[in-house]
Amino acid sequence: MAEALQLEHRKTLWTGYANALLGCWLMTGPFAFGYTDKLYFYNDLASGAGLLLVGIFSINYKQFWAPWAACFIGLWLLFSPLAFWAPDPSIYVNETLVGSLVFVFALLIPGIPGKIPDRGPSIPFGWSYNPSSWPQRMPIVFFGCIGWFISRYLAAYQLGYIYTIWDPFFGDGTVRVITSTVSKSFPVSDAGLGALAYTLEVLLAMKGDERRWRTMPWMVALFSILVVPLGIVTIILVILQPVIVGAWCSLCLFTAFCMMIMIAFAIDEVVAVMQLLKRKGMSVFFRGDRGEDATEDTRTPSMDASPWKILQASAWGITAPWNLALSALIGGWVSLSAKVEEGGELLANIDHIFGSCIFVIAVIAMAEVVRKIRYVNVMFGLCLIGAAVLFARPLVMETIVNHIAAGIFLILFSFRRGKIKEKF
Repeated sequence: MAEALQLEHRKTLWTGYANALLGCWLMTGPFAFGYTDKLYFYNDLASGAGLLLVGIFSINYKQFWAPWAACFIGLWLLFSPLAFWAPDPSIYVNETLVGSLVFVFALLIPGIPGKIPDRGPSIPFGWSYNPSSWPQRMPIVFFGCIGWFISRYLAAYQLGYIYTIWDPFFGDGTVRVITSTVSKSFPVSDAGLGALAYTLEVLLAMKGDERRWRTMPWMVALFSILVVPLGIVTIILVILQPVIVGAWCSLCLFTAFCMMIMIAFAIDEVVAVMQLLKRKGMSVFFRGDRGEDATEDTRTPSMDASPWKILQASAWGITAPWNLALSALIGGWVSLSAKVEEGGELLANIDHIFGSCIFVIAVIAMAEVVRKIRYVNVMFGLCLIGAAVLFARPLVMETIVNHIAAGIFLILFSFRRGKIKEKF
């Protein structure tokens, strides 16, 4: 066992030196970039010295703690520019870039310290495809990177690095949202926190091989916490923008849309882990499972296959039946029609919330493994019908008809399941 660990460790021995070199980079950064803030001057010196030390220790395969310590330093580097409101953009860029690379060299490339990679079967019991395959994870990485870019752009405004911000549809709506009392209630830049979350999501999406649903259930669980619950919170905050702030933010809406797509693509891997824990018990959560009931994956194309084959494989488990597509359009229509129809401010706020929720449920239900959540829109359909009668002031016939029609069609569309192509 020890010899096998040592041989496996030698394949990526250079990653320890890479983190040690990043530590040297951090220690020289305050001098190269001319830091004037003493707090950051000493922060980079201390973080760099710590990273240099754990990088050297990581060279020894027996020092399992060292890569984890490096990850802790990397996490601090990702968060510290937000915690201290870094006064200079070079500090923010330098520390977040180094923090991300630390994770890459400590965990992504070498793997879990003290663990030999499993080469067994990779398709879960009863499934027709592997939800942890690289094509399945690539859309999550892609949309996560888009959310990361946008969040960093918004954070740059909140941190004072730029003085104007672009919004293609709502004029000063973005500025109003990210400088609102809701945003200022956070002790740090909320857009910066979003960028940090997207960074971790992308890194965790790339961590592990195609068997990670059974070899590292804890990793998938940590990844799912970042994508699903935090994604839902992000979407809720965006939904509440017109209600609390009274403005829309185009870039925030786009990041929320990316988050919905990420949830739809990530949820099948979460379900595979939950099924594994149900079959084998919580004892496999940290130690993993040997996959006796799993099957070999002869279906997933390799990453050097044609882009079309990889794109097709990435969409396994995702379908868009016409009824769900129309349900999403109804949600968008209800949310946007609140701006033009007469019914009072209360009904307009209800429409913003209900319409956005309908859209979210319809998009996430396109994931075949959770198709049943479409029934939630039956409740929203009934709520639309009731809201028009109870809260429309003044009682405008066009408004009432609009809500009743939208509610009835939404209920009818939600009962149809649509085609399910894969097995779970």
